Amino acid sequence: MDLIQFYKNESEEPDFIPAVLVVTASIAQGLLLAVIIQASSLVAPGNLNFQYLLKYIFLFVIFMYGKTYALKKTSEIISDLMEKVKLRISDKIRKSSLLDIERMGNERIYAQLTNDTGQITESALMIMNSFQSCIMVCICAIYILFISQLAFLISVVSFVFVFVLYIFVFRKSYDEELDKTFQKDLSTMEMLNQILYGFKELKINQAMSDEHFKHYQEVLKETRELKTKTGYKYVTHIMFSQVFYYTFFAIILFVLPAVSSATANDVIKVIATGMFVMSPFNMFVGTIPLYIKSSKAIDNIYRLEKELDSHIKTGPTATELGLKKITSFKTIELKDLNFSHRDTNGTALFTVGPIHLTIHSGELIFIAGGNGSGKTTLMKLLCGLYEPDSGTIFLDQN
Repeated sequence: MDLIQFYKNESEEPDFIPAVLVVTASIAQGLLLAVIIQASSLVAPGNLNFQYLLKYIFLFVIFMYGKTYALKKTSEIISDLMEKVKLRISDKIRKSSLLDIERMGNERIYAQLTNDTGQITESALMIMNSFQSCIMVCICAIYILFISQLAFLISVVSFVFVFVLYIFVFRKSYDEELDKTFQKDLSTMEMLNQILYGFKELKINQAMSDEHFKHYQEVLKETRELKTKTGYKYVTHIMFSQVFYYTFFAIILFVLPAVSSATANDVIKVIATGMFVMSPFNMFVGTIPLYIKSSKAIDNIYRLEKELDSHIKTGPTATELGLKKITSFKTIELKDLNFSHRDTNGTALFTVGPIHLTIHSGELIFIAGGNGSGKTTLMKLLCGLYEPDSGTIFLDQN
């Protein structure tokens, strides 16, 4: 899903004013080029050329106001949408069970609510700016049409070729690399958390610390290789745009005069137009990876939300039911209580139970057992953080 679909999904009343102003600013910028080229052909000593100066100032003001307002409004809109999405997903997280959150992984949730939302916010402004650049390139292409039809045809064919190549070839390969890199980043974050949260255990067990660090080095190496590979693809993509750009100039400069009736003045105008659109064109091409990253970030966030939706159990909350806090009790009885930790396929990995236990108010109880014997799981069952697979918990025989 791209940013446009995301905006339609999340906005109650889509605001199209930024898009209209971006188009207006692009037209004004394209007309500025025409004014510059026409005015430069009329330059003469002692001639102010007041008419073109007024046109220049008028178009420049429209361009600056339209683009500034559109980008500010885009920043405001995307910030509001991100706040809305974060609040909605955070609410679903707090309504999920502890077991489901543990299965999903804190690292993944944290990464998608911070890194991915940040990626979307950052990309939105760049993509809006790139959209304005793209329209401006189209306006300049229309200007070339009035100079030379053949030059216009060469321009259109060249730009369409590059666009199709990026969308259907580059995006697919870049998409796959981003997926792999994201998964490796999660593994790296998870292992770093293990070092920090398990610091005491690793500190007193040198063999475990060495083994963990060795595995961490391997994961970091794999992550580095993936990111380097992704970086190489990005460099290839940037350099290809440069090759295309200068090839286009060579065709206009050497081939166009040989196969058409284009004059030297026409060639100069086309090349001047091409030089003018170099920065916008490079910006547009450079934003394609950002567009891919933002689309991937949106997919990640919606996938996380869909997974949370599948875990949330519908029904009234304790507050809605009017349940009161238990201030005292006589006995808590666990009868035939069973619980299993399961993998994503539902296969039991670790089972606790059947548990038979009666706890009296004021009683002091020690729960002893080795690592992995189920002490923490029992406490989570007793507190209601885990739901037992079978059995019953009685409070004062209720």
